[in-house]
Amino acid sequence: MTEEPIKVFFSYSHRDEEFKDELVKHLSILRRQGVISEWHDRMIKPGSDWNQEIDDHLSGADIILLLVSPDFLHSDYCWGVEVQKSMQRDAAGEACVIPVVVRRVAWQGAPFAKLQALPKNAEPIASWSNRDDAFYDVVQGINAAIADLRKARKQRQEAERQAQERARLEAEQQRQQEEERQAQERARVEAEERRQQEAAERQSRQEAERQALEKARLEADQRQRQEAERQVELRRQAEEKARVETAARQERLRQKTEVKAGRSTTERKLRGKPLLVGGAAVVVLGTFYGITQISPRQQTATSPQTAEEFYQRGYGKWLKDDNSGAIADYDQALKLNPNYGKAYEGRCASRVFLEDKEALADCTQAIKFYPENARLYFLRSTAQSTTEEQIADITKAINLEQSNGLYYYTRGALHSRAGNKSGAIADYQKAAELFQQERDSEWQQRALDQLKKLQQ
Repeated sequence: MTEEPIKVFFSYSHRDEEFKDELVKHLSILRRQGVISEWHDRMIKPGSDWNQEIDDHLSGADIILLLVSPDFLHSDYCWGVEVQKSMQRDAAGEACVIPVVVRRVAWQGAPFAKLQALPKNAEPIASWSNRDDAFYDVVQGINAAIADLRKARKQRQEAERQAQERARLEAEQQRQQEEERQAQERARVEAEERRQQEAAERQSRQEAERQALEKARLEADQRQRQEAERQVELRRQAEEKARVETAARQERLRQKTEVKAGRSTTERKLRGKPLLVGGAAVVVLGTFYGITQISPRQQTATSPQTAEEFYQRGYGKWLKDDNSGAIADYDQALKLNPNYGKAYEGRCASRVFLEDKEALADCTQAIKFYPENARLYFLRSTAQSTTEEQIADITKAINLEQSNGLYYYTRGALHSRAGNKSGAIADYQKAAELFQQERDSEWQQRALDQLKKLQQ
């Protein structure tokens, strides 16, 4: 399903129309891609109620751009209507308001002064030596806001879907409970009717059967006594038999243990490339890597000076699949701070993706800093040279994070490669259980398919 475009509203003074028009041009690629749909008052059709049109589009906008200038602040309509409505929607979390400073003016006391303005450092577009650079910076900022809005929209949609599903399940449960109640009521009525009928029949037979019943009772008492005596004897015999069998099992177990203790075991080392189960390892790396979360502003740092800033830029490149560029920044971070564990972690992941032979060393170094991080052991497993070493690292990851179905799935594949069929079956079964708990039907089916192949 196509994602609904982000609605962008332009609030501006007509004296700044050239800046509005230029910004519309720079946003045209987003409009053509269906990412945004913009609106400004020049789009009002003749004969329309312009005040209602502005209010409708302002009330429905996802992003409101305030083109700040002396004329904007001077406009009674911009200040008294559009700014006030925009800040109300921003405070309610209904829209994202972004001040765009087009001409220099003292606006620090405005209601929107607390908001992050564009371009960078709130430097007016008119003062930039190259206005295209200024508009490019503005568009980048708007892109970041769009990404945040899309993420929030997806979260809301998912929450609504889950709420609807819960309501459906509750309604279904209530329906089933009502059906069960009605069935129980019908059964009760039928049972009562049968009881009354049977009571009437017994009433007519009761006197005639009294003597026969008494005779039967005496005979039954005698049979019960005989049966009780027989059961006592049977229990005694069963207890004696169980005692003898238990002693025999203990003796067999003792002998088996003595034999096993003197038996030597060997393990066969298998060499090969890092395990890639139908691309599963790559998917897992992309899903599970990353301890540190940083903001989009940090990711786009252009002139890093510190180890942290180089790391942040490298992480941003990694998110864009620029692993070579990420490694270069991680190298700079480690030059400035050789004990920077996060940089080793990031370089480990990037080198694993590039199948770099130095990935193993970086992953090992990262583990020294984060020995409890299961994902690092998983990353290192893909760089190991033998199946035995891969299994060892995956096992460490499982010991640290026992609820991860993909770890069990991967170890199952490794056991299968090594010829350990029982180990592979056990891991695939555990993976299928965990995927079911996570409601991941795709990966659950993959695990079941592998089980089917092994059990044929």
